[in-house]
Amino acid sequence: MIKKEVTPYEYFDDPVNTTLINERGIEIPLGIRYLDQLDIENVIEVGCVMPFYGYCEHLIVDQFEKEHPAGEVLNIDAMTFDFTGKDILCLSTIEHVGKTDYENTDVDPQKAIDMLNKFDKEANTFLITWGTGYHKELDEYVKENLDRWEWWGFVKTASTAWDYTNQDMKVWDCEFDNPFRYANGNIFLSKGLELG
Repeated sequence: MIKKEVTPYEYFDDPVNTTLINERGIEIPLGIRYLDQLDIENVIEVGCVMPFYGYCEHLIVDQFEKEHPAGEVLNIDAMTFDFTGKDILCLSTIEHVGKTDYENTDVDPQKAIDMLNKFDKEANTFLITWGTGYHKELDEYVKENLDRWEWWGFVKTASTAWDYTNQDMKVWDCEFDNPFRYANGNIFLSKGLELG
């Protein structure tokens, strides 16, 4: 079982990406819990996040990451990868899909929605996170389809503090970079997991 709540003493504090002042502080602990529940050989991480924090035993798909510290990274578009039966970890990556981030030239906000639907169709399980207000089309699509997944959220209450909100809809109203830097609301979306 994966505990959804992350208490302040469980926040992930690392100088790489200054995790305490952004969503990594709460995402990494839940990512670790997810990895601990699975056969690591079946895990595919979409977006190269965990290797920067010492977790690199699984395969990673990231079209743009060229300078990662460790692990095997396939530099391909995740839409071309077959995730059938796999367990997908995707931490603060999906909201960048279809946007101009990371020198992406294939700009189409619908791509993030298509990717989420691909994961949902093919994966055995997944844990996907993103900061609300960054990709408004993705936010709206998921809000309109919340009955399809298990979800929960966190709202930033200070520059280094988060409030676990479970399924309180207020998380969806949080803006990116306002009033605090980076995500002020963070969504956790899952499929096929036993949660507590």
